Amino acid sequence: MKTIKIKILLVLMLTTQYINSTVVIWDIGETILKTNNTSAAFNHFGVFNTMSYMFSFFNKNGISMNNFKTHMKDFFLDTLSLIPSPCKSTKSKSNAKGVTGKPLPALQRDYLLGEINSKQVLNSVTKWVKKNKKHFTSKKQREIFVKMVELYFDPVINIKNQKYTHCLDLLKKAYEAKDANGKRKNTCIILSNWPKDSLDGLRSNFKEIFEYSDMQLFSCNEKLLKPAPDFFELCLFFKQNKNDVCVFIDDQEDNRQSAQELGIIAVHPDNAEKTLKQYSVI
Repeated sequence: MKTIKIKILLVLMLTTQYINSTVVIWDIGETILKTNNTSAAFNHFGVFNTMSYMFSFFNKNGISMNNFKTHMKDFFLDTLSLIPSPCKSTKSKSNAKGVTGKPLPALQRDYLLGEINSKQVLNSVTKWVKKNKKHFTSKKQREIFVKMVELYFDPVINIKNQKYTHCLDLLKKAYEAKDANGKRKNTCIILSNWPKDSLDGLRSNFKEIFEYSDMQLFSCNEKLLKPAPDFFELCLFFKQNKNDVCVFIDDQEDNRQSAQELGIIAVHPDNAEKTLKQYSVI
């Protein structure tokens, strides 16, 4: 069904001469948009709670912000992994990994696939935390975990803490680039693991992402998660022929590796500008 939908869109684009030879695929999270984690934590957790928890960690483990950030990521994802998802669908299977390189927690996976919404996630977390207070070293740690869940899963709070990176300018340049005949020479596609109940906030607060892309493919709509090859193959339909260049920009190594196995040139956002110039995209 997804293939049929893509092919119909391709026909429409071809008949209106919108499809172009070079395909550029863009991730959103930590690529076009970036979460201001430190600022968001202070604002949402409260300055006193954040500083108190941070100094407690430093007192036991030594003063290192990098170690503290790693601890927070591991603590959040490891705890989240213990909480079962209310979704019973067999469609929720995925080998997607998070920022720590570990498999995505079931709640996060099903949320990004659009199988459950933020209210279901928050409800599951609240129930689990009440039953498993001994999992946490202190009341403060327990409260911070709940705040971290809100920061990630609440669509209003999450969108509020996003900001554009330098990749927005690159996206715009790639979208507007023209060949010698004055025709747009690139097809820009958004490919993102993104939850359904944050899409409206994304459209209203970051409309440039949609303005400067020909197609947006979201995990919650396609029921696919990067690094699944099937997700990338949807983008390959937009190549006019097999020799056309296809570039993928994403911060996650597993996603880039999966794309490379399909013959896609995959780069980290930090190297995006150099690569786009190298292949005459911009």
